[in-house]
Parts: sequence; C-alpha cells; structure tokens
Amino acid sequence: MWIQKLDLHPGLMTHCKSHLERENASTPNRQPEQRDDAYETLLSRETERAEIQIRLAKEQIQLCRLQQTETSLRIQLLKARLDDPAAFKLMIFCCYPRILA
Repeated sequence: MWIQKLDLHPGLMTHCKSHLERENASTPNRQPEQRDDAYETLLSRETERAEIQIRLAKEQIQLCRLQQTETSLRIQLLKARLDDPAAFKLMIFCCYPRILA
C-alpha cells in the first residue's frame, strides 16, 4: 500500500489507522475511495499541525537567542560601568542625554 512508503512516525500511523477503523465500523457502506479521502484529510490535518508546532518551536528558539543577546549586552554594560564609571557616564550622556539631564 502507498501509505507504507511514507516516512511517518509510527504513532501517527497507528492513530490514523485506528481513526479510519472507527469510521469504517460506523459506516460499513463507504466506498474505498471515500476511505482513502478520509485518511488523506486526517493525514493532511496532522501534517499541518506538526508544521505549525515546528514553526512555533523555531520562533521560541529565536526569542531565546534574542533574550540571551539582550542579557549579554546588559552584562557588558554593567562591566563597563564598574571598570570606568566616568567613561560610562560619558557614554550614557552621549547616547542618551535625557537620562542624565
């Protein structure tokens, strides 16, 4: 069967097959083409859901990287403030004159 040629997670295959078996039990007069369409629809939905989860995970990774960069910059700023307070004030005054005014 063509389904076995796809490289799918075994849990997804079991879920899809059991879903189809339940559908087939409740509608015994369904044509084979209709069963294939139902399976295709279910497979399509599960694939779309997995793709959305992957996209969300990538966005979460990007957010974590941005937060890491922000934290690193804050640490550098604090180190500069400790190393040379006068230079730090001058830098802040040049970049953000309203802060010290």
